[in-house]
Amino acid sequence: MDDLAALAALLPDNVKRKIVSAAAADGASAVAATPRSPRGAAPSAGAAVPPGAAATAIARRRLVLPLLGDARACVLDGALSEGEAQARARRAPLLAAGGAPAPLRRTRLRRRRRRRAPQAVAAAAEAWLAARGRRPGMGAAAAGGRWADAAARGDVASWASADELAAGGAPLLAAAVAMLDGLRSQLQQQGYDVGGRVSVQVACYPGGGARYVRHADASAAVPGRSVTALLYLNLGWDPQRDGGALALYNAAHATHGDSGGGGEPLGHLRGEPATLVAPLAGRVLVFEAGLQHEVLPAHRHRYSITAFFYAAGGAGSGGGAGAAGEGGEGGERGGAALPLAAAPPLPAPRAPPPGGPAAPRIFVSVASFRDPETQWTLRDLFRQAARPERVTVGVVWQVDPDADAHLTRVAGGASTAPFRHQVREARLHWRAAAGPVAARALAAALWGGEEFVLQVDAHMRFARHWDELCLQQLAAAQAAAGSARVSLSTYPPGYSGDGAAAAAPEDAPATLLCASGFDGDGLLRIRARTLRRRPAGPVPSLFWAAGFSFASSAWLAEVPYCPHLPHLFFGEESYMLARMATRGWRVAAPALPLAFHQWERSARAASYQGSGCVDAAARAASQARVLQVLRGEAAGGAGGGAPEPAPAPAAAPPCEADWAPGGVWGLGTAVSLAEFEAACGVSWAARRVSERARHGGLDPGAFEPAGEELGELGGGAGRLHSISGDSLADLAVALSPVQWVEAAVLKAWELAGLALRLWTYLRFGWLWLAQAARLALYALFLLPGFLQMIHYYATSPRVTRGVAYGRKPRQALDLYLPKTAGAGGAALPVVVFVTGGAWTIGYRAWGALLGRRLCDAGVITACLDYRNFPQGSALDMLEDVNTGIAWVLRKIERRGGDPERVWLVGQSAGGQLAMRALLSQAAQAATGAAVLGGAPLWHPAALAGFVGVSGAYDLEGLAAHLHARGLYKELLDTIMSVDGRVAYELLSPLHAARAAPPGVAAFMPPVLLLHGTADKSVPASSSLLLSDALSAAGVASHVALLPGKTHTDLLLEDGLGGGRDVLTDTILACVTQREEVSDHPSMCPRGLVRLASAVCPF
Repeated sequence: MDDLAALAALLPDNVKRKIVSAAAADGASAVAATPRSPRGAAPSAGAAVPPGAAATAIARRRLVLPLLGDARACVLDGALSEGEAQARARRAPLLAAGGAPAPLRRTRLRRRRRRRAPQAVAAAAEAWLAARGRRPGMGAAAAGGRWADAAARGDVASWASADELAAGGAPLLAAAVAMLDGLRSQLQQQGYDVGGRVSVQVACYPGGGARYVRHADASAAVPGRSVTALLYLNLGWDPQRDGGALALYNAAHATHGDSGGGGEPLGHLRGEPATLVAPLAGRVLVFEAGLQHEVLPAHRHRYSITAFFYAAGGAGSGGGAGAAGEGGEGGERGGAALPLAAAPPLPAPRAPPPGGPAAPRIFVSVASFRDPETQWTLRDLFRQAARPERVTVGVVWQVDPDADAHLTRVAGGASTAPFRHQVREARLHWRAAAGPVAARALAAALWGGEEFVLQVDAHMRFARHWDELCLQQLAAAQAAAGSARVSLSTYPPGYSGDGAAAAAPEDAPATLLCASGFDGDGLLRIRARTLRRRPAGPVPSLFWAAGFSFASSAWLAEVPYCPHLPHLFFGEESYMLARMATRGWRVAAPALPLAFHQWERSARAASYQGSGCVDAAARAASQARVLQVLRGEAAGGAGGGAPEPAPAPAAAPPCEADWAPGGVWGLGTAVSLAEFEAACGVSWAARRVSERARHGGLDPGAFEPAGEELGELGGGAGRLHSISGDSLADLAVALSPVQWVEAAVLKAWELAGLALRLWTYLRFGWLWLAQAARLALYALFLLPGFLQMIHYYATSPRVTRGVAYGRKPRQALDLYLPKTAGAGGAALPVVVFVTGGAWTIGYRAWGALLGRRLCDAGVITACLDYRNFPQGSALDMLEDVNTGIAWVLRKIERRGGDPERVWLVGQSAGGQLAMRALLSQAAQAATGAAVLGGAPLWHPAALAGFVGVSGAYDLEGLAAHLHARGLYKELLDTIMSVDGRVAYELLSPLHAARAAPPGVAAFMPPVLLLHGTADKSVPASSSLLLSDALSAAGVASHVALLPGKTHTDLLLEDGLGGGRDVLTDTILACVTQREEVSDHPSMCPRGLVRLASAVCPF
């Protein structure tokens, strides 16, 4: 209690925390629980990590350190494993006392959170600082007041050794220090002198804008420091909201070390380029101690453990509490920056060590110049990936820090929030941009040891499951080539539109790179031509494209991007191709589109080429250097008198030997230049292009006619012809009266045939004939209301009928769009409604009343249609439902919908289909298992919630019940058959929930099940059993039993009879987070409604 009280005296009131269980695990005294901070929730006492087991596991963990490389720094995520970090968040009930719907709190119900291990160590750090930490401005007496200004350094910190931590009752902190100390051998292998002591600092920036100004850890006061390693402990950290990033100045800049006025450097907040590292829980940052860096203002608690590695015999004061001049995440403030050229020479990046994870990781390199599309490119990277958790992006933002702040994000809101920690960043002011080659070199420096590398442009969209497709295509290309040194590369097809309205073609053809000719500067131009037929596998390619390249990470090691070619634009691809080919690398064009490119330059308001910051002299020098290499001329300009290239943007200029064959920036020696030119059919010295090169090595007849091709960005670049991507959805076809009658007759004939087939299954059973008679009376009594709804459905401008979401029969939906939808205002919430109909008579118009009520309340509603039996089986229906949901998630933003507030609602048979689809997608996300029926993938966590209405979740128990009511078991057996065998278990949501794999709950939205106690078609026990199974699997689930309600009351009678519409009110309460109590006018006399309820067969 005393320790925490001491900490409370140090920290501002608005940021105090008390983490009871984790602190107790580290030996801290127990205290009474206090209300949680809204930004950080502690696990319950029962979730505490046993100190002995946790400490031992952390201390023994061996981190695999990526190469620091030219960036002089690296980042390693996941130092605290997911298994240790995961703990369940507390769940709030979906309904308040008394049965009234209560608003859902997505922050508590969204998914299981990874908390335990980082929070335990953070608590230990907090407890340690409570007893031993010094206030901001520490060291003032010992250092002559150098740090007396808390505005310059605002952390609370304490020095300690691993032994002191263990002896002081902090085993988790000691274990974390031991884990960091384990990096020593790997640093030595990379050439760093870290043979001296290690000093350790535990620090907290207590929010309120606390920061640490620009400084270097190696200084005159502590010259022996060699490398700094940081372990961050901050759970739920949002870099945009919470700030606190570490700005690492590892890129050269005109103002580096000079503010223009004799003061300290400008810093990131005033436009100086820096690599920003967010302090996410479990992240380890390692960098050379001589690098200048600063901690940007933090707006909540920011915890870290810092280990300073000293050179053997290095100087520096001890690690005691009074050590002057030493600082967590820092040391020497201001002063002249260490020259970047003084960095010790390091080898180029190398491939990661063998024995990588079972799921290969992919690093995506992106260089962006003031591009508004980049945020959407990043969103699509994660959204379209089959396994987004294995994707890490390194993006270089070349922007104006103020005017372009809105561009430097990942679009997608909550749907992409779980992946934002997988984005590494480097930022430069756009005026300091030195061209795409320099930017790509900086992006490559953000690589963290991932097994595969994808390099793309900043304005891209991606094929669904692009990650799996890339791996499959690369494996096929490697097998065909008999070598692992293969890069998949081409100019991708184009997409139309931009931002959320972008649309990629659904059936784009394959493309192959071909030579076009030499320009006036002697540089080869290439283009992509469209293949007539999609090939069976990857096609060997003579050329390589910088805007899309996928290869193993050995590519980065053997052919690293050269940072010494400022402002080079054309010539980049030929130069890289020559270096690759002469090192034994081959290129293959993928057999199918893996990505899509925005080829219309007019869509981008700013471009590097038109920015005015291109240095023509530096570009000419870089082009001359590239031509030297490509022509095989002696390094130094023999025969060409080439000027020296401009100084490198990120390191000291290379020596001439580096450009010669065998040099890091020159050609390789595995294949000669003559052999390379003969293979690709191009001579750079003679400026000659063979016919073979013009056709990419294929027969001319393999391509579509000329004109349908893509070229390098420049004057006259073309784009592939393509359909819009909304191909079926947005085609409005005007029919003449005769055509309309013909279409109606054909549809009626089709329905008559289906009805006759259904009759053969029902036969003349008296039970279903009796039910049919009751259904006719039911419809007759409600006819006044039905007529009003038919008129609204047919004439309302708010209803867009029959929007196709796929190409198969009945793959269409109705959209109910409020007046404000797509009008430029705020995005509206969305409900996807899957109607019932006993799998035989379902139709999208059955949701017209619900759609109308939600539309009037400002909610976009999509009512899905799907194939009914006998047109399709339950497996076909599942495919349709999955396809429709995926369409809505992908396209609704164009209609004014908010993709972060999409709710799935299923009623009766539609409830079974929707819940089974949801569980299948969640299982796929958790385990990678195939989706039932091979349906398209969509991410279940993209849904805000699920509402089931009278759902048929227990198929096995329901079969006998429905048989007794006239839906004979033989018919249901046929509907629920897969490959000729009855498959109730496979298709039952209840069985799927009971057999849910571990981890599935993390991908499931909150679930609310509504069921009437007077339901004669589907017993209310169906919802109760499913809720129990979901809860057992860790899914937030709640059942609301509604006394006296029948199977159809919620959907029809309540709405038509007037007064309160319980279903609409409940959905609106979930969607809008406000309790709704409606009072609608009657659409049908209440006496008729009561008669309808009395004869209702449901």
